[in-house]
Amino acid sequence: MATAGGAKALGLANVCGSIDVGKKADLILVDINAAHIQPVNDLFSQIVHCVKSSDVSTVMVGGRILMKNKEVLLLDEGEIIYQAQRANRDLIKRLEEKRIS
Repeated sequence: MATAGGAKALGLANVCGSIDVGKKADLILVDINAAHIQPVNDLFSQIVHCVKSSDVSTVMVGGRILMKNKEVLLLDEGEIIYQAQRANRDLIKRLEEKRIS
């Protein structure tokens, strides 16, 4: 969308700024069919003003797909949630112990 001009201005047009073989690219695919994005009169305007992070369906960084169809491929989301909940319980326990003493 707005990357070609930025890459050219920074002297990086040979490296990035467009989708071409051999160039670096970080891409996202956005589902624009959600009700809060409709009606789409100006696609770029709708993306800037209406799209939320939850509308992103696929993420590719440096040619590597990190998330596909809203499923994170390289991380175990269940384990991350478990560890976060465990850390939260530990923090609450320590705060309660401090409050009691």
